[in-house]
Amino acid sequence: MQPAQPNAFLLGDSDAPFRTLLRIVRAHCHPAADTSHSAYDHLIARAADPTDDDMPVFKDELRQLLRGGTTQLPERALETAVLYDEDTDLDFLRRLWHDLYGSEPT
Repeated sequence: MQPAQPNAFLLGDSDAPFRTLLRIVRAHCHPAADTSHSAYDHLIARAADPTDDDMPVFKDELRQLLRGGTTQLPERALETAVLYDEDTDLDFLRRLWHDLYGSEPT
């Protein structure tokens, strides 16, 4: 099996690791998508919506990454999807978990 390309998730690769999480954070956390913070606020609302079918997969993928799965991410995939200000992928993911799920354990 070939390693996933850094931006495979952007190209619609259904086998790209953490595809759901990367797609959702790109849509809601990337600066181009979130010029007025409304996209991020929408993500927070989606995380609390039990009828949003994507969010259980998103939450599971986020949990996997926080439990040590960041080495499975394609190189620079998260940074490309989000352009975060944090120093590391893990720092961004921890903030995201806190913003979406508060003190809920991972």
